[in-house]
Order: sequence, then structure tokens, then C-alpha cells
Amino acid sequence: MDADLMEAISLGNVRITLQEWIPFGENSLTYISTNIGVKDRCQFARFSSQKLTDFTGNNMSTDTGLTDVKILDFSEQKFLNVEAEIKYPEEEGIVQVEFFGIHVSARGHILFGLEIESIMTRMKDDISIDLLSRTIVDIMQDSSTIIESILTENQKDLLFSLFQQSLHLRPKYNCFLAQKIDPLFLSFSQYMDGGDHENEIAQLIGSVRSGHDLAKQHFLFVGSTGILLVGEQAHEYDSFLVPYCSLQSLQLITGVLFECFNHLNSLIDEGLRLLQELESNPYNVARIQFVMTHSFKELHKLDLVLKHISDSIKEAAMPPEPRNDIGYKLLAVLKCRKTQRILNARLIALRNSFEEAIKKIRFIERRITSVNRNRLVKHVKSSSSNFERIIINSVTFFNNANVMWAVKLLFVVILFSKLASKFRIGSSYCKVVPMA
Repeated sequence: MDADLMEAISLGNVRITLQEWIPFGENSLTYISTNIGVKDRCQFARFSSQKLTDFTGNNMSTDTGLTDVKILDFSEQKFLNVEAEIKYPEEEGIVQVEFFGIHVSARGHILFGLEIESIMTRMKDDISIDLLSRTIVDIMQDSSTIIESILTENQKDLLFSLFQQSLHLRPKYNCFLAQKIDPLFLSFSQYMDGGDHENEIAQLIGSVRSGHDLAKQHFLFVGSTGILLVGEQAHEYDSFLVPYCSLQSLQLITGVLFECFNHLNSLIDEGLRLLQELESNPYNVARIQFVMTHSFKELHKLDLVLKHISDSIKEAAMPPEPRNDIGYKLLAVLKCRKTQRILNARLIALRNSFEEAIKKIRFIERRITSVNRNRLVKHVKSSSSNFERIIINSVTFFNNANVMWAVKLLFVVILFSKLASKFRIGSSYCKVVPMA
């Protein structure tokens, strides 16, 4: 594979943190901590994302691949720190050893940390960015699988509402800390050449938004999906970058929420359009009711997510007080307080979108109720009219039947009287001969 690489930049002594946000809370954290066994004497467990179906059996069969979880530290209803070893099957000839350090916060911040020891034939002091970018894709998928194996069913349901079929491809904000970079230029601007150097950096952190010279041979690159800090002292400033990455993970999830609200608003607008065509197509009622039911259920889930995000923004951690020039420059560049204010503004806009969608659903509900009531009144009137018609027809038929019986009776009486005139009851007719 090395022969296929177009290598422009290599990094040395790389540490990676991936951050994502998942709807959490004190109760969810307590539930997960109990399942993992934080208070057990033997604090070690293996987990699978496969759901148990036979609760009475003595055996459980799963697909190959489990996650070993070792508890490092925890605080009830605040955070949980564990170490996870990935044991998923790989293709023949591939040996992959992955140990993740995982931090789970009650406010929903999930941090995955690892240090690169080697990739393929490259050792830790000379890691190609091209190889690293391929590895990070695998790490993102594995980290998603790890956390899914310990989430509650309610959390999985909320995540499915947010990401649908892309649950394993949830966006994460990546942070790279490298003590070495080759080639080593004098300024960050020399890496922003619009060519191979900038393209390779973009493979790691997305489109590069800005670059900064922090100190001699210390550079910071900020991208759309990650951040890269390079320099001999890079590992000492993770406390500045982790809060920033946490806020950026909230930025990513608010973007996902915005797309969800757009989708639901389009669905609700379809319901409004069908409502206008209701007179010409009465069968639209079933489709409109489905739209209302589905939209209301999804909006309820998104409302819960909004409340969790609001708590996370309010209690967002901030970088510590800087002690040197690099710290002051990082604090000035990252602007965490400003990002927090932007997130609050976006949250207000999302809340307005939620309330607008609820108003549309209430309007459709009132119209559908009115239409159903009018239809019921028409049906009752039609049924009453039909019932009256049936009564009138019955009375008419009964009267006609009485007339027919009277005519028949009269005919019988006339016939009987005719017969009585010819026969005498109790005597018979005979010819009388006069006596001589």
C-alpha cells in the first residue's frame, strides 16, 4: 500500500481525540454505569450491540466481535471513564489492535482518545497523513459501535430519529495533537499552498478555515470537522482544545437537528397541501392523519433532544486560564465563549422552528376535526333522511296491505252471500207437486 501513497506531509507522536454529542442525562449515566458494573468487585465486562431475545436461556450466541471494557474512573451522575479494547473481525492478514480511552459525561459529551503507535509499516514518529486519514475512518466507525453497545434503548431511539439509517456514520469532531511535522516550515501559510500540503491537512480536518502561528514551530489549523495542533509542546494543550471540540460537536448536532426540522416541516407542508385538496379528494384524510401522527411523534423526540442540548450548552466547560503565550493565543483563536453564544442563538432558532411546526400540526388537527365533524353531521342527516324514507315507505306499504286485505275480505263476503242465496243451511230444495 505504501507504493500507492502520494505523501506530502508526515506527522510524529500523534494523539487523537474524537468527540460527539449524544442525548444523555444523570439517569442514563447511572443506568449505563450500573450495567457496566462500576460498583462490582470485578470491574471488567464484555459487551455486544446484539440484543438478547431469550431471557430464560443459559447461552447467548452473538456474531464474532466483542468490546472489552475496563473501568478507570467514575463519579455517580457526573462522568464515567473507561478503557475499551476492540475485538472486531478483520480481513485475513490484517492485525489491528485498538484501545480507546472513553469519557462519558452526564451532559452528553462523549470523548474517545487514543495514541497512534504504528500504522502499516510506519512507526509512531513518522505517520503519513494519507495513512492516518484512512485509519481515522475506521476509528470513527469503531467508536460509534463501541458506544452503541452500552446505550439505553431510549437513547438509541433518539439517535435513530436524528440520523435514520446513518446511525453508524454519526459526525464527530476530531482533534489531532502532533509533536512533529515533516516538512517543517517557518509559518503555517507555507502549508496553505492550495496544493498537496493543504489537501493532505484537509483530509484530516475537513476544509481548512484558518491557520495560525502560535510560537516558533508551533502551528494550529482549524477545519470544518477537526483541528490540528503541531509542535513539541502540543500534548500539553489538550485542556484548551477539548472544550473547544465539545462545543464544535454541539455545533454538528445542531446542524443535524436543523435538517430534521426541515424534513418535518416539508412533511407538514405536504399535509397542508393535501388539506387544501380535501374537497376534491376525500381519501387524503388518511394520509394527513399519518403525517400528523408521525410528525408529532418525531417532534416530541426532537423536543427532548433540544432540552438536553440546552443543558449541555449552559454547563459547557471552558479552557483554563493560560500560563504562557501559546495558551493566550489559543484562547484568542478558539473563542469558546463566542461559540457558546452562537450555540444559544441557534438553539433559540431551533426552538422557534419546533414551535412553528407544532402550530402547523395544531392547525391541521383543527381542520381535520372540523372536516370529520361536518362529515359526521352530513352522514347523520343522510341516515335520518334514509330512515324517514324507510318509515314512510313502510307506512305506505302497510296501508296498501290493509286496503288489499279489505278488498279481499269484501270479495269473500260477497262470494259467501251469493252462495247463501242458493243454498239454505239445514234444508235442501225439492219440487212440490200439487195434490189432486
